[in-house]
Order: sequence, then structure tokens, then C-alpha cells
Amino acid sequence: MKRMLTLLLCIFTLALGAQPPDKFYSTYGGSGDDIGYDCKQSLDGHYIITGSSSSAGNGQTDLLLMKVSSAGQLLWQKFIGGAGNEIGKSVILLSDSGFILTGFTSSFGNGGYDMYVVRTDKSGNPIWQKGFGGNDWDFGNSVTSCLDGNFIAVGSSYGNAKQDGFAVKFDSNGNSIWQKFYGGSENDEFNKIFTNNGNEFFLAGKTESFGDINGDMYCVKINTNGDTLFTLNYGSSGIDKANDVIATSSNEVILAGAITTSLGQMTDMAVVKFNASQNFVWEKSYSLSNENEECFGIIASASPILANFVAIYTTHEIAGYHKDFKTIYMDNNGDYFGGWYSGSFGFPQDDEILAISQTSDKGYISCGYSNSFTTGNKDVLLVKRDSVLNPGLSIVGVVEEETNQNLFTVYPNPVSQEHAWINFHADVKQISVIRAKATDVLGRETELSINTLEQKISIQSLSKGYHVLTISGSNFESRYQLIVN
Repeated sequence: MKRMLTLLLCIFTLALGAQPPDKFYSTYGGSGDDIGYDCKQSLDGHYIITGSSSSAGNGQTDLLLMKVSSAGQLLWQKFIGGAGNEIGKSVILLSDSGFILTGFTSSFGNGGYDMYVVRTDKSGNPIWQKGFGGNDWDFGNSVTSCLDGNFIAVGSSYGNAKQDGFAVKFDSNGNSIWQKFYGGSENDEFNKIFTNNGNEFFLAGKTESFGDINGDMYCVKINTNGDTLFTLNYGSSGIDKANDVIATSSNEVILAGAITTSLGQMTDMAVVKFNASQNFVWEKSYSLSNENEECFGIIASASPILANFVAIYTTHEIAGYHKDFKTIYMDNNGDYFGGWYSGSFGFPQDDEILAISQTSDKGYISCGYSNSFTTGNKDVLLVKRDSVLNPGLSIVGVVEEETNQNLFTVYPNPVSQEHAWINFHADVKQISVIRAKATDVLGRETELSINTLEQKISIQSLSKGYHVLTISGSNFESRYQLIVN
């Protein structure tokens, strides 16, 4: 990335033998848009993220692969792609500590966009890359491994002016074993693939061919040969879709996504359950009456004694803010019963979480993007939660935001005294500071006293935790992420 935000470890230092934090959040990005679409805990206990970046690389947008330490420090990042657009939507771990990625590309393949599959070594270096599809547009959204050592990626493929669900099985060298299409006479697509045994697979997305023409939640179960075992669809008279799917050990199917309200204008976050005979059991939805909500992920709980499922969804709960996200517990009946920190989480601009997975400490890692503390574009947002869904009230790293007029920085950071000091990057006489304020994670603002002559700012009125410090003048505004210990 042209401007990678460098994380400075403030509390936990692995080199000193300290345990990594079980909860934190941080952002990583450059001058363009940087988004995390999927994340997993790697075999060595760190975190791997795939997504897209327009901040650096070979073309317009590159597939982004980055590794972050268990303490939140960036270890490495790779930009994979050609002269066109590449986006990474899904990542899985390999036994050799490498990775299989899937997404889509306009640089390689047969024409238009192709499903893009990349295998890398443990350091993120590509071993091979393949494009699957025809002359039109083909997309990859999710990938999983098979018991026989091969892989299946799913997405969508356009042909005859319509879109079909698309699945490709390939071996460890990227050679196609079979390619199959699913759906009907209208548009159909897959957003996620799930397996709990490596022999049978659940493909979830959206269908306009079955059910309502505006779109329904869609699920196809296939075997390892790609043969259809059953098909499900569910929805309202509006636009509905499934973004994720899981199946229980008793073959119950749970779809998560969005369903249009009865007013036909707003969408609700929705989770739907079917029994082993593919019969509808229940639908649960959570929403605000005048806002759009959408569920992007549902997984089995890492602590079954606490809950059956954990779901993530986008909401707009805090007045004056834009998109925020919730991470919630759900029981086997789909009832929401929260967690230690189940309220909406986010900042003044758009902040979304697009994927979640378990971690070895019975916590959760999730990723998406933040548009709140950047130079105007999206940055990758990584959130590590503990076993009771607490993301913490401070970050483990400090990210200084660059602006067009970066006139000064604030130190020490973290700060544990009554004042912080200002390091001016320009002639003090040329700076006319008119306001300093701090905003905490709940959106509460505190006006601060700033003295440019003594080069210090009073922070004694701030509570412990994470704050966004905004210092503004007649012709500038600079923001910094500040931790008060």
C-alpha cells in the first residue's frame, strides 16, 4: 500500500513473553480503498486476511493477502493480480501453512471477469493462479476443502444474459476436475459454501428462478461430484438473499442474510432454519423500522455452553453514525440473547464486518472495513473478540492518520498522565489551533484544553480507553487515535 498504517505495539510485546491480547481492534490501509472480505486464524496462531486493495499493486484493484500477528501487528502483505481488477473473497488454510484464495479477476482467464483461484506458500507468495469461466462474467465468492484432498469454489457465471450459480472442483495444482452450473431460467448466484464432513456441501446465495422473481434465499446441497441432493428457497415478496450457511451435525440447515420487510422498502437481518427433512422450522429477524440490516456471517459458537451460534450483521443503531455492526449470540431457537458486548460497534462513518471465524482461545476474529478514521477511503478493519464477544475498549496498536496537512503529532501514545505533548511539524506561528476534542467508542465528545505555546494538551478529563483526538484550525483538521491508560 502507498501509505500503510504502521501499528506500534503498546501493551503486549510477544518478544518479552507476554500473552497476546484476547480482544482488540485495529485498521490497516493506504491511500485507496482496502477491504477485508475473509479472515482465519493461521496455524501458527496469527491471523490471515484476504480482500482487495487499490492502494498499491499491479493494476486498478489487487487481491490483498495480509498476515497480522496475534497482537495486531502487520507481519506482511501481498498484492496479487495483473493490470485489471482482482478481489479476494475467501481464504482457507493448507496443511503446509500455505493458503488457497478465491475471488475474481479481469486480468487473467477467458474474458470479462473470471473466477480467480490462487495458491500461495506460507509467506503469501503465489505458487500458481488460475482463472475459471467462459467469455462473459464469472465470479468466485467462497472456497472450501474436500475430504479427498481437492477443493470446491463457488460463485456465479453469466451466460445468455442470465446468471447461474457456479461451482468448480479443482486439485491442489489448480487443475479443474469439474465445473457445474445451478439454477433456472432467471438469475441465480452462490455467496458461500459450507461443509462439515468434506463429502457433502451446502451452497447458499440468491435465486430469482425459484420462489419470488425479486429474489429468495437459495441453498443447494451437493455431493463431492457436484450432483444436487436437494434445493431450498425461502423469502418474502421483496428482495431476499443468503450470505452464509451452516449445517449442524444432525443435518439441520441455517441460512443467514437479508429479507425485505412487509413494507417492501427495508431489509431485515434474517436467519432461517430448516430441519433434516428440509422443512422450514423458524425465521428470526432483527431490525430497526426505518433502516436496512443485513447479516453477513453465521458460525457455530466456540463455546456451546454459552450459545449455539454467533452471527454478525450491519445496522444503523446510533443516531448521527452511518453503518455499524453487531456480533450476537443466538440459541438453537434463533433467539438473540446478546453477549457481554452485543450492542452496535462502530464509529461516525461506515464500518462493516463481512466475515467471522473462531479462534483457538474460544474467541472470534472478524474483518471488514472502516471508513471512519481514514483519509476518506476504506481501510481494512480487524476485530478480535474474546469468548463473551467483548472487542475491548482500546486497540493494541496506535494508528496515526495522515492528512493533507499533517502539521503535528501527539505523544506519548498511549498516555497515562494529565497532559500529552504536541510535536509540531511546522512553524508554531503559522498554526492557528481553534479546537481540540476527543471522541470515545460510544460517540461521546469531550472538549479539551490545548496550549500551543507550551506545546501540550490536557487529557485529564478523558476516561481510560480508546479515543479519536481531533485537532482543528481555520484551514485544517487532523485526527489521531489516542489511548489513555
